[in-house]
Amino acid sequence: MNIPFVIRNTPYVIQYLYYGTLFTSSMQSTITASGTLYMQGKTGTDRLIHFLSLQFSHNGTDVSFEIYEDPTFTADGTALVSAINQNRESIKTAQWTAYSDPPIPTAGGTLISRDRIFGSSGGVGQSVSAAALTIAGIERIMKKDTDYSLKIINNAAIDTTFLVNWQWYESGN
Repeated sequence: MNIPFVIRNTPYVIQYLYYGTLFTSSMQSTITASGTLYMQGKTGTDRLIHFLSLQFSHNGTDVSFEIYEDPTFTADGTALVSAINQNRESIKTAQWTAYSDPPIPTAGGTLISRDRIFGSSGGVGQSVSAAALTIAGIERIMKKDTDYSLKIINNAAIDTTFLVNWQWYESGN
């Protein structure tokens, strides 16, 4: 007995695009000389948040960033960072929420990522080139119903413009 069958070879991330649960977001901010900027993220209770890529760039000379799980915030931020559904036909909204203006965490939580981006120093008559870092190819699943913070530290004595982009999908399992 011959039973025909079809093998489907669609990358699973593309499936989430079709399901309407693949999202992207970004935030740009100026960080003062030797200043620190915080960003707050929150996961929902129903879906798992799968981060696919993080992209960081700045036009300064030396920026560090740290990601913490379960920091203590006295309140949520008020400036919500927009989540864009990659499937423009879908009306689904993201359960991951991010705020660009949270209060400084009173406790840091568990450090889960740390990195540093160096740029050219510029100098008299020279321009400062942008520095960038992309973390892609390693999927990270975030805990449900948990706060996260991104701490961005300008290690230089000049202001810098910092940009972060991230992409994620949400699943029910």
